Amino acid sequence: MSEVSGVQDQILNFEGNAVALGDYFETLSVKPGQRVNGRPGVSRADQVLVYLEDGKTGFVPAAELALDAEMAPDAVRSFYVESDENGEWVLSRRKALRFEAAEALQAAADAGTPVFGTVLSRVQGGLSVDVGMKAFMPLREAGTKHLREAYDLIGKRCAFKVLQFDLRKGIRVSRLALMEQSSAALKAQLVEGQEIEGVVKTLTRFGAFVEIADGVDGLLHIADMSHRHLDRPGDAVKVGERLRLKILDVDLEKGRVRLGLKQLLPDPWAEVGSLYPKDAVVQGKVVKVAGFGLWVQLPNGVEGVVQKKDLDWSRKVSLKQFAIGDEVTVKVMEVSPEKRRLRLSIRDAQPDPWAGLKEKYPAGTRLALTIRSIAPFGLFVAVEEGIDGLVHLSDVAWGVSNPNLSELYHKGQEIEVMVLDVDVEARKMSLGIKQLTANKRAELYAHWSVGQEVEGKVVRLRDFGAWIELEPTLEGLLHVREMPLEPHAKAQDLLHVGESVKVRIVSIDVENEKISLSMKPEAEQKPLEPASDAQEAKSEDVTPTASEAEAKSEDATPAASEAEAKSEDGTPEDSSSKDTVEG
Repeated sequence: MSEVSGVQDQILNFEGNAVALGDYFETLSVKPGQRVNGRPGVSRADQVLVYLEDGKTGFVPAAELALDAEMAPDAVRSFYVESDENGEWVLSRRKALRFEAAEALQAAADAGTPVFGTVLSRVQGGLSVDVGMKAFMPLREAGTKHLREAYDLIGKRCAFKVLQFDLRKGIRVSRLALMEQSSAALKAQLVEGQEIEGVVKTLTRFGAFVEIADGVDGLLHIADMSHRHLDRPGDAVKVGERLRLKILDVDLEKGRVRLGLKQLLPDPWAEVGSLYPKDAVVQGKVVKVAGFGLWVQLPNGVEGVVQKKDLDWSRKVSLKQFAIGDEVTVKVMEVSPEKRRLRLSIRDAQPDPWAGLKEKYPAGTRLALTIRSIAPFGLFVAVEEGIDGLVHLSDVAWGVSNPNLSELYHKGQEIEVMVLDVDVEARKMSLGIKQLTANKRAELYAHWSVGQEVEGKVVRLRDFGAWIELEPTLEGLLHVREMPLEPHAKAQDLLHVGESVKVRIVSIDVENEKISLSMKPEAEQKPLEPASDAQEAKSEDVTPTASEAEAKSEDATPAASEAEAKSEDGTPEDSSSKDTVEG
């Protein structure tokens, strides 16, 4: 019977070299199909003489000994016995290596230990790998982030895990399984606070993945890269860069490792409180221009924010006037090392142009100024660099409540005005044109008296009342509460424009040019509430609206709402109330 085992038959058949056995060899101590140890000796042509352990000799092709390049020429090694020729054995080192590889692969498959081999070529569905015997590795087992990257492994020597060892079905190996096994083992050894080195592999919008061992990646989040503000990870690290990092967290269940770079760098915020106390004025560099303001970096590396409102006293300066790298002088407005917050101001680092303005321009001062812009509610004139004053619509001319400013004035025109009020806190300067001349309209009121019954014509209607023309250029306000109406009714429910109506004068205010009227008998008349009149009249057409205030903001004029410009500037109440007496 032959001594060739079933496994040997499989190995030889797998390599395509079946051995024919005969009864002749049964009487020999060394038989074909066995593996024996021997020492290479002298060479004969293309053959090498091998001295076997039992004292006999055999020959092996010299080319096959070249497979043992790392062994000494006369080192003992195993050979596979193929046949006997003239009393000398024909040996094969190549087949012996196949047997050794098969045994090693079988042991590795059973124990789960790694084997080493070289990726040979691309085949259908995967890669061909030489691990002593040819094996197949599916693409999904290559352990690369993208399948196309698996082909970059061709020609490289790697470690693999044997997934299947079957000489009939084939040998399957995996690089991924071994990487995951190694990764899990390594991650189990990592502890929070440990310092390690790694190489940046890829960048994402939220950070970078760093390889800290073969097959083991950790996440370096953008927030953990630097103490300064970063727009993108690439501003701090580059692909291929080797970094010294600190392990911040290890999640074995999810297999995640979080890394930190800034935690190993000196914290500039630790000394911010002493270096940049509140109200300190320092030099800085613009590092980012955002929609809400500027990011400015101070000399020690910390960054603070300058909001749009803190760019300039005049609020005419736009963010478009700044570029990354600009040097700016800033004042520290708020510092909080604990919250890592630093609020800066370019405006407050400069002298306040409004300081002392009230004393410089007391009420009654006459000035010759240039119109900077025309708004629906008045004229903005340039007083000083960065300071504008407002001539409200109602302060343009006596007896004209709603003049057409575009017909009367133009941008760049020089006009004479009188200072009415300077509100430093609100950053408002109220000016007037009509105050330059005396109010000669007072004579109109001499012909009228309280209690007098008159007839007039309805010229304008609003929900809260009607304006009645008593004579050309003179009107009075007939409030809805002075009309014989049901509660919550409107003036339009009773009157129509152009209609004549009999009314009685209930009050005359010469200084503010207002006449209040009533259709009710004197006995039914309610006590007057001038403030309420003014408040309701505010909705008349000369009151600045939100859109007007927005227009003011776009004109780079003072930021306060234009609707407040007149009511808070110290001049007569609300311009719409002047419609009571103006025509």
